[in-house]
Amino acid sequence: MSFDVSDGALSTRRLPLLTMFGAIVLFAAPAFSQVSGIYYDIENYQSQLDLDVPSAAGQCGMQNGCRIQQYTPLGDNAQLWQFVKIAGTDYYHIINKYSGLVLDEPAQCVNVPNSTCYVQQYEADGGSQQYWYVDLSDGFNTSNTYLIVNVDSNKMLSIPTNCASNGCPIEQYNGSITWVNQAVWYLESSTVAAVYPPACNMAKMPKCQEGYSPSCDSGGNW
Repeated sequence: MSFDVSDGALSTRRLPLLTMFGAIVLFAAPAFSQVSGIYYDIENYQSQLDLDVPSAAGQCGMQNGCRIQQYTPLGDNAQLWQFVKIAGTDYYHIINKYSGLVLDEPAQCVNVPNSTCYVQQYEADGGSQQYWYVDLSDGFNTSNTYLIVNVDSNKMLSIPTNCASNGCPIEQYNGSITWVNQAVWYLESSTVAAVYPPACNMAKMPKCQEGYSPSCDSGGNW
């Protein structure tokens, strides 16, 4: 499985990776290029399971603070994600199709050790904990795989070490290069097109931007 470059251009820029005392240091601009109106299935390289919002009856799929998990690929809305460019930056909101909420790093997690802070979804609030940059992971595994890095913490989106089962929570990671496979992701474009709310006031950023929210009312309000 790989990112379909026919859906849009990829920048020729790369995100250099420097190994220092066994840690990965990320520094430079991302190489992923936004494709407007496309949703993506985000699959972990190591586990081959999808980034997923718990959406079964009684689960937290529509709620702020719901922890993101990995799960067997099902092709449903809970596993479809849209990358929406943050104006004037190389960063993205990553928005779940099922909930309309964005991928979010809890505010208390910036300075915590690896493997102790889990990624959640939350209503967009303009904070950098909801900004992500994306780059090819060439040189470590195979071509057309990506690292997804939080702007606030500079840590990578990752699964727990050696976790291959459904329901494992998604975490942030900045560890040894030995374990980089757990933080590498395939992006596969979906045939499902984004539905833009026609009443959404695009001037009301970031909560009502193009392709962002299915929840704008007739006045363009969130």
